[in-house]
Amino acid sequence: MTNTMTLRPMNKTAVPFWDTFFDDFFAPVEHAGSSRTPLTDIKETPTEYVFETEFPGFKEDELEVKIDKNHLTLKAEKKATEEQKDSKTHYIMSERYEKFSRSFTLPDNVDSEKIKATFENGLLKLEVPKMEKAMPKTIKIN
Repeated sequence: MTNTMTLRPMNKTAVPFWDTFFDDFFAPVEHAGSSRTPLTDIKETPTEYVFETEFPGFKEDELEVKIDKNHLTLKAEKKATEEQKDSKTHYIMSERYEKFSRSFTLPDNVDSEKIKATFENGLLKLEVPKMEKAMPKTIKIN
């Protein structure tokens, strides 16, 4: 008795095996926990919110941080290099162009005029302070 195993579904148009052999090889690999959206941690302290967003492989001038009313938008775009624009080179696949965007709705208690942004080793850190009046205060009883 012979056991047969199908490795991939048969194509209805009966494309020769070698014509599709490398299709899966060049497909993007998705790892557990990976995402095309920048990964972000948000922490809250009594005085501020801290956003830490990963942009691995990006440079500071490829990032944009925008705030419109209470919407915070983080964008990153990596442009094609001159080498990739070279007409003599035929790319089978190029993953050098990337574009990410992520938006958050901020609470009403933030002071958007005092947001501080730093970028180091692919990590964008935003310190979003809370308004003075929104911070908890302890009232001393006499």
